[in-house]
Amino acid sequence: GEEGVRVAGARNEAVAFQIVISPTGEDLSRVEIEVADLAGPDGAVISADRVTLLREAFVQVKEPSHRDWEPGLWWPDPLPPWTPWDITVADRHQPVWIEVAVPDDVPAGEYVGALIVRPEGGDEMRVAVNLTVWDFALPVERSLRTLFPLYLPSIAGQHLLAGLITDADAYS
Repeated sequence: GEEGVRVAGARNEAVAFQIVISPTGEDLSRVEIEVADLAGPDGAVISADRVTLLREAFVQVKEPSHRDWEPGLWWPDPLPPWTPWDITVADRHQPVWIEVAVPDDVPAGEYVGALIVRPEGGDEMRVAVNLTVWDFALPVERSLRTLFPLYLPSIAGQHLLAGLITDADAYS
């Protein structure tokens, strides 16, 4: 396929990747992203409606809750749905989280599609998407039981809350 993004996954898997849109020289207004179907072997298609676009938003951490974080930094956290968005030179970069929900009934093989990034009044940019679908499917129901034990006083200590949660409080 074309150069661009190259990812792989099983049937019934959500395969995710990111692109970053960076204005060069001038702001980009009302940036839209069009998703093309992914064409695969023997006419198979993964429809564009199986692709989700999310804007990586940033939150400024004024008072860090973790001792290793610096105050005032901007951290990517929320993932609202992509809508036409302005990207300024001052912003520098706008990451986009893209997720492809691979159907459980598509044939294994190489699928090729594209993302077309269109700023209002500017040149469009094309990003090829190359997806390899492996010849097996992930089960719908999980079969592995898991346990993630948490020691709340330790977590509190890592987030500058030491002394606020004791063993007695955490496990009473």
